Amino acid sequence: MLPKRKRYILKIPISLQPSKRTRCNVEAPANINANLRKWRKLATSANLQRRKTSKNDIFNEDPCMVSHSCLPINRYGDKANRHGYQACQALRKDKHAYKTTPYRHFSETAQNILNELWKTIDDRRKVLGKFHGDSYEHKRKTFANKLRGMLSRRISPPFEELLKCLHSINSVSFGTLYNVKEDAQASKVLRRKDQQRRDKINQEMAEFKQLFTSSVLLHTDIIIDYCRKMSRFVTEKTI
Repeated sequence: MLPKRKRYILKIPISLQPSKRTRCNVEAPANINANLRKWRKLATSANLQRRKTSKNDIFNEDPCMVSHSCLPINRYGDKANRHGYQACQALRKDKHAYKTTPYRHFSETAQNILNELWKTIDDRRKVLGKFHGDSYEHKRKTFANKLRGMLSRRISPPFEELLKCLHSINSVSFGTLYNVKEDAQASKVLRRKDQQRRDKINQEMAEFKQLFTSSVLLHTDIIIDYCRKMSRFVTEKTI
């Protein structure tokens, strides 16, 4: 059971009450320890609760103005998570990122932490330790998911990437179809929505093949529309 939280009321002058920058109530745990931040009071403010509150737990002045040091106990972990997030966001701007491996981005991020001009070398090593603390497998899945879904989250991918994506989808489809023909007994009975999805895929492929073999000149809009439909039918995501 969680410890009871005690409410401390901070008196705000009447002249400051209309201001949107002030808060009339300050709520904190009884021991002044929040989830991720630990208040380490100096010797001069060790009796903050007793000196600054009355019998009704009302502060006579702003407790934040008392000399104290507020140190976040999870700052190294937050810094490591921020580096990983920034590295994943950087992949969205690199159009050749899909050619690389998750381990490369993991190693580059770890090296960037050591090379960063932030605090001392000991602080950087602590951040690096937090970055490795979740194990490589956890970070690898994060980078792999970002690389795998890069195309699906691009609003207007280049035409070259659309052709490569289409070629990959066709290769997977032909491989699956070949396996079904070779071992028909291993196939499972499709659900209704899966059968409907297969019918839509076959219909789109037939229509595109008809356009491809006809004398109609294929332009970019036709191929983009076909890739978006196929990605929605196959992966339930839109390129």
